[in-house]
Amino acid sequence: MRLRRNKGRRARRSNTGRRTAEQQAGRAETPLERFELYDLADDLAQERDRAADDPERLARLRDRLVALHAEVVAEGPRWTFEAGGSRDR
Repeated sequence: MRLRRNKGRRARRSNTGRRTAEQQAGRAETPLERFELYDLADDLAQERDRAADDPERLARLRDRLVALHAEVVAEGPRWTFEAGGSRDR
C-alpha cells in the first residue's frame, strides 16, 4: 500500500517551469494534515482511499512520514529572501 498526502495539490511553478526559491522554501512549512492510503496492487488509479479500512497501518505510516519530514526539514537549507523577489538558484 502507498501513503499519499494532499491529493490533487500541485506546486505553482515559475515561468521557467521550475519552482521558485520562495516556493521551495515554503514546502518545509507545509503542514502534514491529510493522509490517504491506497492499495496499488488492486487500485492503480488510486480511486479508493483505504485509510478507514486499515487505520492502524495508516497511523504507522503517517508517523514514519511525519518523522522523516521533520528530519529532512531539520537537515535542509534555510532560505532567505531580499525584498524585490530575488531567487536563489
